[in-house]
Amino acid sequence: MQILSFGYNQTMTITQIFRFLLLLTLVLAQNLSAQPQADNPIEQSTSITVTPASQPVTDVTLSESPVNDMAVLELESASTSVRDIMLVLDNSPSMKTTDPLSKLSGAVTEFVARLDDDSRIGLILFDQDVRIIVPLTPTTIANRESITGALAQLNYAGQHSDSASAIEKAVTELKTNGRSNASQYIVFLTDGAIDTGDTNRDNERSNWLQQSFAVDIAESGIKLLGVGLAEAAGSELVSTVSLRSGGESFTAMQAEELSAVFARVNDYILLNSGPVLAAVTENSVTQAAITESPAPPVVQTTPAVAPVQVAGSEDRTRSMIIMIAIVILILTLGALDGLFDVTGADDKDR
Repeated sequence: MQILSFGYNQTMTITQIFRFLLLLTLVLAQNLSAQPQADNPIEQSTSITVTPASQPVTDVTLSESPVNDMAVLELESASTSVRDIMLVLDNSPSMKTTDPLSKLSGAVTEFVARLDDDSRIGLILFDQDVRIIVPLTPTTIANRESITGALAQLNYAGQHSDSASAIEKAVTELKTNGRSNASQYIVFLTDGAIDTGDTNRDNERSNWLQQSFAVDIAESGIKLLGVGLAEAAGSELVSTVSLRSGGESFTAMQAEELSAVFARVNDYILLNSGPVLAAVTENSVTQAAITESPAPPVVQTTPAVAPVQVAGSEDRTRSMIIMIAIVILILTLGALDGLFDVTGADDKDR
């Protein structure tokens, strides 16, 4: 009975020890398996394709400064932008009717004041004759007074209006004295059609100007910006020549609108040659510096399959504990089976 009791107690003691170890191992394995996945996240890779962009990027910088009047806006252009501009103005007697208060002189003065020191401007007056009053001259502060002072000769005292010859002379001046790195413009204003006193010659010159010569202007890289004053017979001429030369057409229905129209002309020039654009409010001038810079590359991202992650130290520990638990389980089952076999054999012997 003592032997049987000893064998039974020994069996129960070993069984309880193995059960305790097995239970402890399983609890540890479960706690480690229950840890948040965020502690060891799986990083997904991304395939990145870089493609150079073909278009430049325009950077706009806004600044606001108060002004007392809306008369003159001083605009600054990008340092890399230069402009050569020829003003071609009608000095024929019909202008006395369309501009009796000489509003054109004030509009041109404001136009010149908006240009920066990198720009150059020339002035041509035409009636029956065509005269270069101001050759291409830098629009520095020191030169602006002499440039606008030449407008005193704009007196509408001519006899006729030979606008075709005036535009031709402006093109020649730009081709001869214009800078190769400059954007070139002709700003042409008239209130009527070509009038040389010879109707047949007027028709010939008008057709030549609107057709073949307008194409020549465009091929030269010169943009003609035409301003038609009032709804006159010359409005179609101004529009056709401007558009066929690759430029733009503007209309002032009355002389009082000339200042605003020339401001639009200035904006067009600035926007087409890397400018600073100013927007006028009642009490302030908002300046937007517009510059071009090389375009950044276009980055295209393509999600890729997440790579297989190498197991960390916690993963290895967890795996080892699970393996130990399995081994202990096997040993426990084997030990219990052996002990029961031994006990049974002892019982049989007894």
